[in-house]
Amino acid sequence: MSALRGVLYALVIPWLAVVLRGGKNGGLTWLALATLGLALVWYLQRRSPARLRSAPVRAADVICFNAVVALIAIELGLRAWIAFGSPPAWLSSTPDTVHYRLAPSREYFGTRPNSLGFYDEEWTAQAAPGVRRVAVLGDSYTVGMVPFADNYVTIADESLGPGIELLNLGIVHTSVPEYVEVLRSEALRLGPELVVLSFYIGNDIHEDWATGFFTSAGSKTVHALRVLLLVSRSSEPYQQVMSGEAMIREEPDGTRTELPLMTEEKHVDREWKHLDALFRDPPHHRTRRAWRDTERAIRDFVALCRAQGLPVVATIAPDEIQVVPALFERVAREHGEPTSAFDLEYPNRRLAALFAELGVPVLDFLPALRAAEAQAPTYHLRAVHWNRHGNAAAAAALEPWLAQQLDSLPKR
Repeated sequence: MSALRGVLYALVIPWLAVVLRGGKNGGLTWLALATLGLALVWYLQRRSPARLRSAPVRAADVICFNAVVALIAIELGLRAWIAFGSPPAWLSSTPDTVHYRLAPSREYFGTRPNSLGFYDEEWTAQAAPGVRRVAVLGDSYTVGMVPFADNYVTIADESLGPGIELLNLGIVHTSVPEYVEVLRSEALRLGPELVVLSFYIGNDIHEDWATGFFTSAGSKTVHALRVLLLVSRSSEPYQQVMSGEAMIREEPDGTRTELPLMTEEKHVDREWKHLDALFRDPPHHRTRRAWRDTERAIRDFVALCRAQGLPVVATIAPDEIQVVPALFERVAREHGEPTSAFDLEYPNRRLAALFAELGVPVLDFLPALRAAEAQAPTYHLRAVHWNRHGNAAAAAALEPWLAQQLDSLPKR
C-alpha cells in the first residue's frame, strides 16, 4: 500500500463512518478519526513497511481502493444528476418527508389521507375559479391527533367559507428544513396565494437536522441509501400510534377511555429536556447553534416564498409545558430547579422578533391555549398534542387572523 493511498483511506473512511453514524459534532469526530488514521499510516510506513507489502494487506488495499473510487464516482454522479438532470423526487427529498407521511391506504381517525399522504381531501391541480388557496406547512401539530373534522386547519377552513381553501401539508416528524423542501417540491405547484409556516416550539428548535459535509444529508450517496431504507419500512405502526389506536381502551359498558401514550417518567423526562434546552435566557451554549440553524432555515423558507412572489405568514404552537402550569411546576421541582430559573416565553419573543425583522406577520397560539387550558385540558393525556379542545382554541384564534391577512392581500 502506498503512502498516498493510506492518506486517502485515513480521510475518506472516517468521513463515511461519521455520515453513517449521524448526530452532532461530525467535524470534530472526523478530525479525531482522521488524525488517528494518518498517525497509523505514518507509523506503518516508518516502522513496518514490510507489513504493507504482505499479501493480505495488498488484497485489502485493492478492495478498499476500488470501494473508495466507486463511492466518489457515485457521489459525483448523483450530484450531477440532481444539478443537471431530472432525478426522482425522493432523491432530493429528506427521508422524513417520504417515510413519515400518512399512508393513504390506512384510515387516520376514521379518514383516509389524500393520495399524496396529507391529512386533507383530494386537491385539484389548481384552485377552482374564485377560490383563494392557502398552503399550511408544519409537523405533527398541523396533522393533528384528532378526527379530520376536529383538526384546527379543517375548522378554520370551514369557518372561512367556500371562497378560501386551506391546504393541510403537515407531515409528522419534520422541521423547518423539510417545510422548505415540501414548499418547493409540492406546495408551490398547487397555486397558493398565501403560505403559512406553522412553527412548533417543542420540535422545531434543534440542530439534529442541520445539513453539511459531516451529516448524512451532506452525502447524496448516503442520503439515497437512507431514503430507500426508510421507504422500504412501513410507516403504518407510527401512524397507528399517532391516530390514537394505541391510546383508547374499550370499557365493558361500551365507553372509551383515553390511555396515556407515555409513562409519567418518560413524559416528565421529555418535558425536562425541552424546559432545560429552550426556556433559559440566555440559552445554553449547546442550544445556541440550534437557534442559529433554526433562524437560518426560517430565512430560507421566507426567501423561497418571496422569490416566488408569494406572501408568507407564520404561526407559533407552544410546547405543552408553556400551557399547563402544573406540568411546568412538577418538571422543575423533580429536577431540583426553581421555576424562576426559566422564561417560558423566551422562544416566542425571539421568534416574534425574527419574524418582525423579516416582515412576516405572526400569530402566537400561546395566549389562546392558556385561556382554553383554564377551562379544560387542551392536550391529550401524556401525548404532547392538542386534543379536540386544544384544536378548537387554535382554530378560533387562526380563523379571524387569517381572514385579516387575506383581506390585506390583492386578489389575483
